[in-house]
Amino acid sequence: NFISKPSDYKISYMKTPNMINDINDVEHLKKNTNRIHFIDKSELEELYERIEILNQLKNIFVINDLSDPRVEVFYQPIFDRENNGFFTAEALSRLFIKELNGLIPPYKFIPLLEEYNLIHKYSLIVLNKVCCFIKSLEFENKDFEGISVNFSLKELLEDSFEEDILE
Repeated sequence: NFISKPSDYKISYMKTPNMINDINDVEHLKKNTNRIHFIDKSELEELYERIEILNQLKNIFVINDLSDPRVEVFYQPIFDRENNGFFTAEALSRLFIKELNGLIPPYKFIPLLEEYNLIHKYSLIVLNKVCCFIKSLEFENKDFEGISVNFSLKELLEDSFEEDILE
């Protein structure tokens, strides 16, 4: 972690080596070019959140625990109109990060999983949790047909995908 917590400071980033002589130069650049950008508190908080999510995802990868409690799976029932009941579901995953006060939605962490090639390990954790849930349903003699699990196209193209899923 190179940022311990968000602050109220503004950070400027410039794409030019030119010297700035006074505040009028800064205001001119800010209004008339894309050469300067002031990062506000909300952007700094987003950066902090992204770093924390990525650190947690990398830790999940290193620990390699298929029952990692930070990966939570919820089941969305799918209604079967023909049989008038719920016999299938879709697995929906969320990332639980205590340091960020709870559940993180997929749009915040799936792109990071794909960008850093961590998606397959994450999917295997989700699949393991789904299989354990199905086993518990069978033990309770529930009338159930199956649960859909989503995979990334990126991981479907991996050579070991089929072996990993069967394992």
